[in-house]
Amino acid sequence: MDALRVDVLPHRPSDRFAARYDDESDLLLLETGISPWPHGTTLDGVLTLDLDDSRVLVHVELTWPKAHWPTGDVELPHPDRTPRSLRLPSLSTQSLTRNPEVSILRSERILVIKWEEVSAGTRFPISAGITACVGDGRLTGFAVELATFE
Repeated sequence: MDALRVDVLPHRPSDRFAARYDDESDLLLLETGISPWPHGTTLDGVLTLDLDDSRVLVHVELTWPKAHWPTGDVELPHPDRTPRSLRLPSLSTQSLTRNPEVSILRSERILVIKWEEVSAGTRFPISAGITACVGDGRLTGFAVELATFE
């Protein structure tokens, strides 16, 4: 079974994410406030994805210091307008075949976190200013507007 397969579900109000950067620990956090997180994994020691009892994504941590985020060019599809929740039924430590990449788009104030190509898929809002990139039924990355946590 594909470890990053994602089910795109109708948005649950409790799944609304908020982004914040913790300067003390150099972490970008995308949080819903839901806990505990009985399921989850850390991908390549850089990105942690935590899931609730239903295996719905409720918490994300990026352990890549903001001072080291490069600028770059990544093509992103236009985001869908309808907020969604993401269920990762098979998430495991074997999820990644490539290391996560992080970059701030030159043309926009958006941080892109990706581990697969994101341009051909769909971007689903998981909160205001935060979208998840999905391609071929797999979670491929996130796009976070810098204004959501600055």
